[in-house]
Amino acid sequence: MGLFEAMGSSLHKAQVIATLGQLLDQLADRGVLDGHPRRLAEQLVAVAWTQKPALFEGKTGPRPHKLSIAAMSLAVGVRCEARQEHPSLQDAYTFALSLLLHEIAHEAARLPFHDVDRHLLDAAAATLDEPQDALLHGPLIDWHGL
Repeated sequence: MGLFEAMGSSLHKAQVIATLGQLLDQLADRGVLDGHPRRLAEQLVAVAWTQKPALFEGKTGPRPHKLSIAAMSLAVGVRCEARQEHPSLQDAYTFALSLLLHEIAHEAARLPFHDVDRHLLDAAAATLDEPQDALLHGPLIDWHGL
């Protein structure tokens, strides 16, 4: 990866963290989330990013939109917190994911999404339909062929 590619990936990751941090900040302000929103956002994005770095860096096609990466990060967070038996954090991430997907649905026509974004959003949304047992024992995330 060249210097400019690395800077572009770091900038894109920072934008995802900032977007997710703002959403989590709103939940913290309303008493739905305990913890430091920025730190939680950094952790969520880091865990998701390490699962598919080439995808998120745009090495396998168009770079995904920051909102689809944020949604996927929350979906991974929901599953991780279910496995670690942190129901309050799992519930907060589930709520945040629902809010984000709802907002994306209203703005989708105006957002520059690619097919990869649609796949990521479908995978993130599928997390909301998973029963607790599947969250505990299934794969960390179903990437829907990505």
